[in-house]
Amino acid sequence: MNFLELDTQAASQADQRGKFINATGKYKGKFIKAEALKAETGTIGVGFTFKSDDGQVANFSLYIQRANGEKLSSYKQLNAIAACLRLRSISAPVPMKAMKYDNATKKEVEYTADMLVDLINKPIGLLMQSCEYEKERDRVKTGEYGWKMELYGAFEAQTELTAGEILSKKTTPEVLSTLIATLADRPLKNKAQSKAQSGQSLSPTLDDFDSIPF
Repeated sequence: MNFLELDTQAASQADQRGKFINATGKYKGKFIKAEALKAETGTIGVGFTFKSDDGQVANFSLYIQRANGEKLSSYKQLNAIAACLRLRSISAPVPMKAMKYDNATKKEVEYTADMLVDLINKPIGLLMQSCEYEKERDRVKTGEYGWKMELYGAFEAQTELTAGEILSKKTTPEVLSTLIATLADRPLKNKAQSKAQSGQSLSPTLDDFDSIPF
């Protein structure tokens, strides 16, 4: 009697992962959604849905500027993404149909939103970090904690060059391995007084727009 008879279905399922990215690490894929956002306070940002080459999905947002024009730390991250996509600018958003999860119906529903099409369906690499956060209900802290995925860094999918390396006309990737070495889950340091932490910038400041190599 054999110890095991091959179960082809089980063997195939071993390669499959959950729908959502939930592990800190390096991923290559594309943005399937990049929605222009505006908070009640007037702060603007982008809501991303990233789909990895393995088919896993991560949702995250980058709020880049307050209503008074003050730039937030994620402004640097969005510029790094643009550089990794070799974009000199991001065009104004256009209305597009998209899908989102509806909490009331507990299923995906279609809706129309303002999308930044320049960012969508182009190969890109991301470093994603699992971060602990304090849960809220109606903007009131519940005392419960969870984990969510946040952007740690971006790189060009094909070359694995970071934004800084691309803008400096480097041809050999060196920074990404250093970033990966420092990449780890981020628990709340003080759960009684949780503090927001700024993301890491991979985009340098250039004084001469004409020096951009793309």
